[in-house]
Amino acid sequence: MTDNQNPRLGAVDWILSSVLAGFAFIVFLCGLADYAYPGQSAQLLSALQGLEPLPEAKYPLFACVNGLLFPAGSQLLAPICGAVGVFVLYHLARAFLSVRVIGEYVEKDARFIVRLGAAVSAAVFAFTPAVRLASTHLDPAVFDTVWAMLSFALLFVSSKLPRKAAWTVPVLVGVLSGLGVGDTILFL
Repeated sequence: MTDNQNPRLGAVDWILSSVLAGFAFIVFLCGLADYAYPGQSAQLLSALQGLEPLPEAKYPLFACVNGLLFPAGSQLLAPICGAVGVFVLYHLARAFLSVRVIGEYVEKDARFIVRLGAAVSAAVFAFTPAVRLASTHLDPAVFDTVWAMLSFALLFVSSKLPRKAAWTVPVLVGVLSGLGVGDTILFL
């Protein structure tokens, strides 16, 4: 019986990824800057709070999402995106490792190796200095990375859908990628 056929084993992965994301969120929240971090972060924060206009349309998708979630302008989007990135990366790493490891080892060992590899990759991602820094002050880099990871992760959903509905996933990924082009070169 594979992981996909056993709902209890799938629940272990959801719980583990949620715990990792929750821990990362708490760490990012504890380190959240209570000031406008100098540079681009300060410029974005003052523009989102309506204190100054942006000279040109920078990061329209990022500004729109932050404005919808935090109308007064806040830095809280950064730790949320960091935690979502940890969650999504766990599942992406698990999917890739499952393809490579399952069948190479005894099934029980393979599941442990896959989970361990996915957890380590998510933890390393969370505590890499660049991600930690971007997740503790208003920075579009972590938002763009998470948007790209979510767009890519949706492709895995199409394998679980019935054939009649599966065509909608590539269309949705295309729309998300198209929206992401305005913010970052990750989608080019």
